[in-house]
Amino acid sequence: MGISAILWDFDGTIIDTLSQHFLVNQKIYSLVKPNEKKDNWPEALTNLDKYIKAEYETVNWRDLYKTFGFSEEQTNQAGGMWTNQVSKNRELMKMFPGIYDILQSIDLPQGICSLNCSDHIKNILQANGIDHHFTSVVGYNDVSFDSQKPHPEGFLLCIDKMNIKNSGTIFYIGDHKEDVKFAKNSEIALKNRGDDFSILTIAACYGGSDCSSWDVQPDFVAHNTSDISEIIRKFV
Repeated sequence: MGISAILWDFDGTIIDTLSQHFLVNQKIYSLVKPNEKKDNWPEALTNLDKYIKAEYETVNWRDLYKTFGFSEEQTNQAGGMWTNQVSKNRELMKMFPGIYDILQSIDLPQGICSLNCSDHIKNILQANGIDHHFTSVVGYNDVSFDSQKPHPEGFLLCIDKMNIKNSGTIFYIGDHKEDVKFAKNSEIALKNRGDDFSILTIAACYGGSDCSSWDVQPDFVAHNTSDISEIIRKFV
């Protein structure tokens, strides 16, 4: 079966956002816990390398905020601040080298499934001149709280919006172990509803991620963005 679509994660896969996330979460922490001295801040907020390690070790943003010592109420408060604080640091968001050329070379339907806000993603895509490559963008705000990655709802919603045929191979490209679980859960969900898609995963390990210790391994690993083109080319 040929390739039906390419689906992407956003943060850490298309756009290098870790430096921005580090600064944004420092700001959010200072707002949620204004009386906390910096000497007592979580280790993950003391330098970028430690933050990157924490982000890749946690499942999602709520899980990350638990490691900051946030209560459920504080986590909700922090989540409500996210989009506004990110918009103030937009200049830090840059595409990984080579991504633009890859998107230009792929003549297939493409979509994004992310834990970021879909409106924010669309703004960043437009600012980088790549929004026209994506027929569907699904963010955390497009699915219910209980259906966030690695639950398959966002994946199914994304491909339904793309209106692609119900068989073939779909690539999912992401930088986190939960992306692999997301893709595998989605393949099961698609087969359960009668679709005949095969989903292959590419781990985006060019932005700080290391998939060698993941409990669920990807089908392919991209150590450089150029590896993505080489992997997909084998199936075209």
